[in-house]
This record gives sequence, C-alpha cells and structure tokens, in this order.
Amino acid sequence: MLKEHFDWLEYLPLDREDFEAAAELGFRLARHGNTMKTVDLLIGHLAFKHRIPLLHDDKDFERLALDIPIQILIPE
Repeated sequence: MLKEHFDWLEYLPLDREDFEAAAELGFRLARHGNTMKTVDLLIGHLAFKHRIPLLHDDKDFERLALDIPIQILIPE
C-alpha cells in the first residue's frame, strides 16, 4: 500500500562518488560550524548533481543552499 504512494517518483542512482561528494560537502559545512545528517547531505548532493529542485520543510536544506547552488522549494 505504501509503495503505491511512491511509484510515481523517479529514482536516482547512487554510486561511490555520490557518497564521497556528500561526505566532502559535510566536511565543508562542518568547518563552518554547520552539521547535517548523512541522508540530507546525499539528498542535497543529488539535487545539485541532477539539477532537481528540492521540496522541503527543513532548515538544514536552507543552510545547504548557501553553500551549493540548489534550487529549494518550500511548501506553503
């Protein structure tokens, strides 16, 4: 039943380089006093890599958008 709600989503492939890029992004943020969960770093990196707008309701992504050029959409 839950699977049906997600069938319309496009799945993006992950490879080792994506994990490495997300880790590097997390390290850069940490040097400036910002931390993010690993899964959020991966999501942010994939949004940047694939130029996909990121719909969220999470302040972490707003801080991330100051570091990398991702388009963020905030629900009303």
